[in-house]
Amino acid sequence: RNVPTVLLWVLYLLAALLSHLMGLPTLLLVAGAFIAKFPEYAPRKFELMLEGVLPLWLLYPTRNLRKTSRVRSSSSNSTSDSTPINSTSSPAINSGHSPVEDGRTDFSGVWKRVRLVNYENLMGAQGVGFMQRKLAASIAMTHTITMDRLLTAFRLQEKGGPVETDQLYPIDGPEVVTTTLKTDFLDKATWEGGRLKIRKLRLPDHNYELIIFRELENAGKTLKVSALYRDLKGSAGEVQAYSYFEYVGTTPHLPPESFRTDTPGHADNVSNTPSDGSSATTTTNGAATNRKDFSGQWQRVKTHNIEAVLGATGAGFVQRKLGAQMALMHTITMDYPSLKAFRLHEKGGPIDIDTTLTIGADFKPGTINGKPVRQRVYWSDDNESLIFRRRLEATNSEMVMTRTIEQSSDEYQMHMKVVNIDLATGREVEGMSWFKRIGPSPDPLPTAEE
Repeated sequence: RNVPTVLLWVLYLLAALLSHLMGLPTLLLVAGAFIAKFPEYAPRKFELMLEGVLPLWLLYPTRNLRKTSRVRSSSSNSTSDSTPINSTSSPAINSGHSPVEDGRTDFSGVWKRVRLVNYENLMGAQGVGFMQRKLAASIAMTHTITMDRLLTAFRLQEKGGPVETDQLYPIDGPEVVTTTLKTDFLDKATWEGGRLKIRKLRLPDHNYELIIFRELENAGKTLKVSALYRDLKGSAGEVQAYSYFEYVGTTPHLPPESFRTDTPGHADNVSNTPSDGSSATTTTNGAATNRKDFSGQWQRVKTHNIEAVLGATGAGFVQRKLGAQMALMHTITMDYPSLKAFRLHEKGGPIDIDTTLTIGADFKPGTINGKPVRQRVYWSDDNESLIFRRRLEATNSEMVMTRTIEQSSDEYQMHMKVVNIDLATGREVEGMSWFKRIGPSPDPLPTAEE
């Protein structure tokens, strides 16, 4: 039922036989294998090597050969995959772990890992070596989870062996970049009924993803974490694993600050009030519901007609080409949740401009490359876009940049319409740039001027 592993053992026996024929100490080789606990399953790299020379029907005769059905699990664990753990718990366990009205659940608490199912195979699919897999499955692991009252923020601290992470996730919000043991992921947290889902996309090559669900069992005393590995570029298919955690106590941390959300019932989470007199839809406390936090690192991925826009400012041929094609990063930081202050750091090629403005305030004088400018930023009439105006005194022109965030295929994109206006003639030249969010802003929150 596991041909690659059988072939691995055959090769091992052949190596032992060869060492015996050559007069080498075969007994030490056999003893070393038992001490090191030779793998119950062939390493993924070994399987890939075999797949290159042998047909799949020979390697996996008892499996469905659909590309998405190569799930490897041990027969010894197959009877327990669907059986929840019956952990004994202290009477002091918080009985408040129950779903709220719409099915969402507060997972806050300290959770100790007590059982694993198929975990080593999950690690192996990610390219983790044999000894590392054994270590990861044997270490004592604790997850400390802290959530806000509105269940829009999820703080996860993992601690065990070499693993020590502390990450805050906005639920149903933008992605965050995380790092575990020098491996980077782009994570997105969402609710799916009473389960909390985190999709982890491997960076930078996007060659696989992990789909992780958390849910409560055993009257809230057991946390079940299911993890699905999915190969996005090869033929490895999927590997499913489960971890079970026992509740041992309340979280020692204060609840994190709530993230902005448009979920019904979360109106009291938004405290930003209109600062420019716009007529946006408001919540019961007067805050605009459709304003977005643009904070993050945004990398330009595409442009349209930007060369013409730069030409209208008087830029030469080389400057136009460079300005339209160079790698450009916009790092935006806003003072969530009030969203009254806006910091923009533009960096790329010779450009390195850092600007902080109060949203809705009048033009603020400043200099760029020694040239005087006046700048301001404010919300659009529908409160869905941020409009940044940069007036260049030397050329009697104005650059108007309108930023809008859209979500597509689990990725956040920012569209920036750029219009150069000749203030003397009224002539306008329009272009467009597209940006992809690659991570959170590393800068401190700005402060709005009174």
